[in-house]
Amino acid sequence: TARNTVDTGFLLMINNIKKFEPFIGREKLHTTLKMIIIRSELSTNTDWENKNWESYSKILTKKYSSFAEEALFDIKTINFQSEKKWSKYAETIEEYLLKHSLSNSQLNEFAWTIFSNCPDRNILKKALKWSKMSFTSQKIVEPGFIDTYANLLYKVGRKNEALKWEMKAQRIAVENGADKN
Repeated sequence: TARNTVDTGFLLMINNIKKFEPFIGREKLHTTLKMIIIRSELSTNTDWENKNWESYSKILTKKYSSFAEEALFDIKTINFQSEKKWSKYAETIEEYLLKHSLSNSQLNEFAWTIFSNCPDRNILKKALKWSKMSFTSQKIVEPGFIDTYANLLYKVGRKNEALKWEMKAQRIAVENGADKN
């Protein structure tokens, strides 16, 4: 089992991706390799405060090529969240969204993290945008994602709107079989 980027299993997989994909599946393999990279980088690098992100990006690209950009994004968001640097956290997400998409769950998670931890109104408004993106493209709407949106609306002072969205989330939850209480 590969747990670190120096493990034989990791090295075999990353150097022979096309051979492993049929057995593991492309998405699962990609996710596994990315998580190993992130875990290894977070455990071996400790000076995140003074990290030059641009040069670090070049190092990651050289070491892990196609996994570098996603891994760097995750490492930065984890780092900025743990340091409570909400402006940099939001900026990292905004920059990533210019070139990439995030899953609805990821968008909701990032928005909820800001709601739960950040009082800055401008950053809350960014999270509000991510939150709305998390459920507007869903075929089957997740009421919890609408709940996040309602909470953010409330926190930025748009209380009447928040109440409407929260009621909508509750209605959808009940329609999906949730308890009315």
